[in-house]
Amino acid sequence: MKINKPKLSDYLDNKNLNECIKEGEIKDGIFEQTDLYRDIKSCILDGCVFHNIDFTDVELEDVDIYDCIFDHCDLSNQSFEGKMLGRVQFKGCRLIGTNFIKSTLKDIVIEDSICEYINFSRVEMNKVGIYRSNCSNSFFMDCNSKNIEFDFDDFYQSEFSSIRLTGVDLSNCELIACRFDYYSIKGITINKYQCEDFMGMLGINVKE
Repeated sequence: MKINKPKLSDYLDNKNLNECIKEGEIKDGIFEQTDLYRDIKSCILDGCVFHNIDFTDVELEDVDIYDCIFDHCDLSNQSFEGKMLGRVQFKGCRLIGTNFIKSTLKDIVIEDSICEYINFSRVEMNKVGIYRSNCSNSFFMDCNSKNIEFDFDDFYQSEFSSIRLTGVDLSNCELIACRFDYYSIKGITINKYQCEDFMGMLGINVKE
């Protein structure tokens, strides 16, 4: 599956994030590790690269994100409920408890990240890939999904309900103690070692 990458300017400058927040425009810049002392509200993050920034002590409110890369940033417990994210990459990030409920996600990559308790309930998903990430205790519920991909992810005790996963290959993922409803389980690909767990979900007993 081809996921479109962020469209970034060839002439990005290093900028001060606090100053950009004050001016109300966070656009076309490279932002390095800094102590944030301003909340980010009612704005668009557009064409930016964020390196090693801890967002956990600031409030992100009414923020849409387009064409951005978050590299080793901490966005734990932030909420993007009902927001738009397009062509965004999260690399080596902490997304623990991050809320994407009712958001619209298109061309999104999450890789090598810690995503425990992340919530994708009632999300519009198109071209979303999650790779080599810890997504234990996560929620994928009541999603309108197409073109999604998972590879080498840990979904321990996660819940998949009313999400279309037909054609999705989960054979390289950890699925211990996951919960799937009948709609979500239809058409997925698993490996032979995962079969016993899925038989139990379906209420099937295997006689030796």
